[in-house]
Amino acid sequence: MRNKVLSLMHEIQYCCVTGRMDYTNSAFKSVGQIAGGIAELLNLAGESGDLRLSNEMSQGIQSMLPPFLEAQEKRDLVRIIDILEAEILPWLQGIASELSTGNIEEDFDFWEENLDALNECGQERLYNYLISNGTYEACANKQDDGASQDRIQCEYAISGDIAFRLENGNTRYLTGRNYPYTDALNFIYEERKDTITKYGFGTGAMIYELLALYRINISTKMILIEDGAEMLMRIMRHFDLADIIRSGRMEICYKDIHSTISECIRQMSLLTKPVSVLFPEDEKVRKAYEKYRRIMISSKEEKYLLYFNYEENRRLQSGYISDIGEKIEGKTVYLVAGGPSLNPCLPLLKNRDKDSAILCVGTSSGKLLKEGIDPDYVIISDPLPEMKRQLDHPFDPKKTSLIFLCTAYSYAVESFGGTRYIVYQKDFEKAEAAADAEEKMTFLTGGSVSTLALDILLRLQAGRIICLGLDLAYTYNQMHAAGIHKVNAAPESGSLVTVKSTNGEMIKAPANLNSYREWIVDRLRDYSGETEIINVSDGAYIEGMKNVTCREYND
Repeated sequence: MRNKVLSLMHEIQYCCVTGRMDYTNSAFKSVGQIAGGIAELLNLAGESGDLRLSNEMSQGIQSMLPPFLEAQEKRDLVRIIDILEAEILPWLQGIASELSTGNIEEDFDFWEENLDALNECGQERLYNYLISNGTYEACANKQDDGASQDRIQCEYAISGDIAFRLENGNTRYLTGRNYPYTDALNFIYEERKDTITKYGFGTGAMIYELLALYRINISTKMILIEDGAEMLMRIMRHFDLADIIRSGRMEICYKDIHSTISECIRQMSLLTKPVSVLFPEDEKVRKAYEKYRRIMISSKEEKYLLYFNYEENRRLQSGYISDIGEKIEGKTVYLVAGGPSLNPCLPLLKNRDKDSAILCVGTSSGKLLKEGIDPDYVIISDPLPEMKRQLDHPFDPKKTSLIFLCTAYSYAVESFGGTRYIVYQKDFEKAEAAADAEEKMTFLTGGSVSTLALDILLRLQAGRIICLGLDLAYTYNQMHAAGIHKVNAAPESGSLVTVKSTNGEMIKAPANLNSYREWIVDRLRDYSGETEIINVSDGAYIEGMKNVTCREYND
């Protein structure tokens, strides 16, 4: 019966969250389920033979139910939520507390039911893994290098749920101590996207978020990523997951988790919280979580800038990128990035054919000007104010035009004195709507200004693209071409991967640059156009291009 009480409390929390967010239909549907749940609880209390509990519940219902039903009849959602939060929820918490034994291990013991569900659904590998760790108690008390594995402790939350905390010298709470399920509902409503059909949860401590998504999205599949036996044991014992397991919507990834995490990151479907970086013993996994969280948090914090920049940029008198199609189609275009191997390639630009064009990214534009090279086009895409510095150079407006993403930093765009061409990107709703209305093409950004530039040149059907400085690696143990930034020595640690270079040797690359390389490889894999693409670099080898070292090309 205690489990029924907690389930009803979760339904109330769901109703309150959806009601506050003005999801009226969802909230009112939940109201009906709550009324039915209260009636079911009263029947269970009567069948239990506990007259005191039955009388207590009857008295509580008689005092609270009339105003609740009256508010329901009037469809007064604000009043309904007030009654649920201020009266019915505390009343149910008291019942849950009364039904509690005071022993979490007894109150939340779903071990056998969950294992039976795994066995029935053909998840033998996970079933055997859990069984191989022995009993729950044996796993929790295992010793590793003399230190206890039992770092995860449980306590009752105010809501009657379990609250997790981590004990490893300092106490860190992994869930809220008050209403962890409500916290999870709010998180999921904030993070979920309608286009994603399968999410990864970056730690077992996000079990409440998984339960929330299971309740909110009726068909979405979920992967709980957790390689720690202790946390898996806690989850399988303390949470009633049998129905979710049997639904086929939940998968637990506990072995070889790198590929799962990578896939979720590529699809932007990984859900993480600060607790995600506390558990992984694998340093690469922890750093992957840290980097992903930095990117996603920055993206959300910058979102208001995207909309602001878009509106400001649309007010400027600019052409559209397709206006330069005749100057690009069939021509040789040098795509100039700012990687370390740009320096030995500068003679190529100085001696280039007059009929060719130079498209350089903002970071390398100042360097080209210092070398006496006027780019035909400079391209920017970043929404942040730092973009202003990239265009703070003496461009000749008769020789150089600006290509800018519609969400690029608007003040930098406005300050440019030459001709400007705007670009609408895919996956930004305002840009896609404008492109539809104006019958313009949209472009893939790929996450960086270089990937955007490559997509533009491919779509405009350049005859040949010669990439310079597109190292996407720490070539010569440097981060950038000499002269671009004062600090240029590549770090020796961090989120680094090893990739093949254009000369066949192995070279270090930061994870973000490697992700851009992978995006380019995927973009070119299905490319069926006639553009010849040459990568002149001593950096990373890029599949789909003709890769030539700087010395080979100069020779």
